[in-house]
Amino acid sequence: MQEDNVIRTKEDADRIFYGKRYFAFLDILGFRELVRNNNHSVLVELYKRIVNYQVEFYSKYSAEKAELEKKRLREYYEPTGLRLVNISDSIMLWTDNSKLSSLYEIVSAVKMIMSISMSAGIPLRGAIVKGDVEIFENEQSLSIVGRGLVDAYEMESIQQWSGCVIDESIFIWLNSINRVVANKKTNISLEKADWLVKKYSVPFKKGKEEFTRDLFAVNWAEGSNQTEEDIRNSFSMHNKRAKENETVTESIERKIENTLEFWRQNKS
Repeated sequence: MQEDNVIRTKEDADRIFYGKRYFAFLDILGFRELVRNNNHSVLVELYKRIVNYQVEFYSKYSAEKAELEKKRLREYYEPTGLRLVNISDSIMLWTDNSKLSSLYEIVSAVKMIMSISMSAGIPLRGAIVKGDVEIFENEQSLSIVGRGLVDAYEMESIQQWSGCVIDESIFIWLNSINRVVANKKTNISLEKADWLVKKYSVPFKKGKEEFTRDLFAVNWAEGSNQTEEDIRNSFSMHNKRAKENETVTESIERKIENTLEFWRQNKS
């Protein structure tokens, strides 16, 4: 028997059961058009505002929202070293373990980032997975590699809306831990936390095939003070739709309608 698989302490159990990360990959919809339809100086200033807006908000979430989240999540709140990096058109977040408390935290952060980005005219699309992701970081560079990154990107890229799904294997795995190891008869509490996640028929398109899958999605619409017009305008802001052709228009309008349908069903 390999020593790595022997459980002698709680730390051994945590490493074996919860050693992988949760990883969220968020993509800016319309980024190519954002670049093409604005001159470089405008783009640089716009991107600085976008990045600063997200980073400042995330910092505020991490600090000022901690006590509020602790009260709302109660025993499920546990700071987990959540990290965020923004590279080009992608925003990536990750935890340092795969405990249920870590899932609560990354979902909460993604919900807030998606909502604030929609308000800023930068609709996002993403996926949250659990998997092998290695972070190599020093003072000069940061690299992210692993199957988890690829899985999140592939799941993100085929969705037909502004939204973020959570890989169903996460719930299957956590529920199995809940029932077999913790000897509980109910599913994990997150499934009932409607203010954070909702089971929804998520729209996908792979090649020419359009289909839906019933998955848990981050409920960014809950608590939103945006109007239907605000959400429609978010897809057009910053000249993103200035030079689109008929095919692109049809594709974007489909994404907008799918996004609005989720918002209509889940706003409060």
